[in-house]
Parts: sequence; C-alpha cells; structure tokens
Amino acid sequence: MGKKKTLGLVRGTREAVIKFYENFEKFDVHFIAGSFRPFTYKSSKKNFKFINLPFYKPFGIDPAGVLKQRGNLSWIFIKGLEKNLQGCDVVSITDTYYFFNLQAVIWAKKNKVPVVTVIWTTIPHHITSWFPPYSYITRKVIKATDLFILRSKSALKFTDSLGIPRQKTKVIYKGVDLTRFSPAVTSHNSQVIKILFTGNLSRAKGLDDLLLVYQDLKDRYLNLRLIIAGDGELAKEVRRLSLDLRGRIDFRGFVPYHKLSSLYQEADIYCAPSKFRKFLGIKLWEEYFSYALMEAQASGLAIVATKTGGIPEEVGKNSLLVAPGDREGLKKALERLIVDKRLRKRLGQENRKQAEKLFDAKTQAKKTEDAILELL
Repeated sequence: MGKKKTLGLVRGTREAVIKFYENFEKFDVHFIAGSFRPFTYKSSKKNFKFINLPFYKPFGIDPAGVLKQRGNLSWIFIKGLEKNLQGCDVVSITDTYYFFNLQAVIWAKKNKVPVVTVIWTTIPHHITSWFPPYSYITRKVIKATDLFILRSKSALKFTDSLGIPRQKTKVIYKGVDLTRFSPAVTSHNSQVIKILFTGNLSRAKGLDDLLLVYQDLKDRYLNLRLIIAGDGELAKEVRRLSLDLRGRIDFRGFVPYHKLSSLYQEADIYCAPSKFRKFLGIKLWEEYFSYALMEAQASGLAIVATKTGGIPEEVGKNSLLVAPGDREGLKKALERLIVDKRLRKRLGQENRKQAEKLFDAKTQAKKTEDAILELL
C-alpha cells in the first residue's frame, strides 16, 4: 500500500464542515481554515490535521464591509496559506469568488497540483461572475479547476451559466452525522407543540415572516411554543419578543454545534422560511442547500420550508413548501402540522428515511473522496 496522498482543504471554521471531512479515509487531510480570531479544533483522526490561519486585508480595507456585504464577499486573504499548502497533492476550495481562493489556485497551478472546486451556488449568472473584482477571481478559478463537485443538481444552473462543461462536474450531496442527528428516543409532551428555527436571524432567512405568523398562531393555539437559536440582524427583536411574550418564544441565542442535536430533539416542527438576499435589486443569495434542513430531516422532524434555491430538491416531497414571503401560506402550512399529530409523525419518519438514503455523512464523504481520487 503506497503512501496516502495529501488533500489541502481551504475553508472557514464552520464545525459541521470540519466534521464532514473527518470522514475521509483515503487521504491525509490538511484542513486549512481562515478566521479573524484564533479557532481551535481537536480531531481524533490520525489522517486529519486542522490548521487555523489568520485572515488579513491585503489592501488595508474591505469594501464589502463598507457596503454591509461583509462575509463571503469580503476582500480578505489567508496569511501563510501558500506555505501550509506545501506538500499537498490536491487543493480543494469552495465556490468561485472568495479572495483567498485566488491565493489557493495560483499556488496550485504554479506547483502543478489539481484543483477541486465545491459549488453550492444555484443562482445563474451570479453577480460574482460578471462584477469585478469577483469576476476576475471566478475566471481564474474556473480555468484552474480540474473537477467541480456540485452539492446539488440545482447548482448546475450556476455552472451551466458560466459555460463549465458538464463532464467536469459531479453532483454529490453533502451529509450529516446520522448518529449525532437522530429522532428523539422518547416522545414529547403532547400538550406542547414546539416549532424550531435555527441559523442566521435575518430577513433573508425569512425569520421576519415566521415571527409575524407565529404571533397570530400563538393566540389560536395556547400550547404552541417557538424556539429560536442563532444570531444576526434580528437578534434584538427576537430577544424583545421573547421577553414580551413570557416564554411563548424561547430564544436560545447562539447554540454550539455539539448541542444542536439535542435542540432538534426538543422540537416537533422545523421551519425554514428562507427568501433571498438582494443588493441594488440583484440577487446575491438564496438557500443553496441547507445544513440545517439535512440535520432536521435526520432528526425526524416534520418540515415547513419555501420553494426557493435548492430547498425543493433537498427536502423532496415529504415536507410542506410555500412560496418565499407568502406569510398566509406559511401560516396555513404550520397550522396543518400543529393540528395533525399523525401527519407530523408520518412526515418526520419519511424525512428520516430520506436522510438515511441521501445525507449520510460517511457515505457522502466516501463519494466525494473517490471523485477527487480519480484526478490522481
């Protein structure tokens, strides 16, 4: 048996992402994570090395921050990235337009190392494909990439719009730990029905719609509770409402990854009323393919979500879907599940089956790893 090849993953510090790549067995994995603050992660896997490096602003400023678009669009590089890629046989990046992707592909091409780009984006002709400087980075990444791994079939709309040949793409879903995220062993108190929302507390995620709908539903169903976990622009409003409504809204704030599974097990219904994010009338983001929806399905929850981005593909026919921003439709869908315990149970069981079929992290990691190995 020859020595394992080394895969250099250039990513952020999201723990769900880190844990997915811990399932790799045929590579020595160097997970290089950029961050503004030191981030530590300990892995028990001998073939997995976590490296945290600091972000920095190569031009001293971040125009994306000035325009309140900080995040994936930020003008940031990773200090020492090239040095830590030394010895890697393959480099993997996510999406086409991050500034530090440019660092990674320049190093890879200089050292004749294959590049794998993971694509989540589902918006055709995304602004980053034609608006500089992101369009420049996108062109460089496309030219350098040997394999595009798409995390949904919906992402083909994006790659097709850029003229990326389909023979260079493979659709492989992401996955979650099905032993960590699993249905509750014991049934809930049937007198209380709990709706759960997790993630970014923003209007783009549809939380504003859910809050308004819930304030109507709570007056009809006194046994209804709304659990909200996360942080974001609407955090202050959620905190205020949770105090005003005296326990009818249970605001948990940011919940660490290792506590998320028990949070799902508390709930009866998962609600993901995502819409989209626009800037100057141009769509910047929609729900590409949600970790939270995979986790909710694995946890055996009935789901209410919206027909946007990759959501219909992700949740399939076992969930109730409404148009994004349709508050009346959202209310009716939630109400169906509130009043029909049998429907909640059936949809939850079907969702668990779908997660076992499509979103097992070990299976999906093996498929991802095998696809990358074909380049060598």
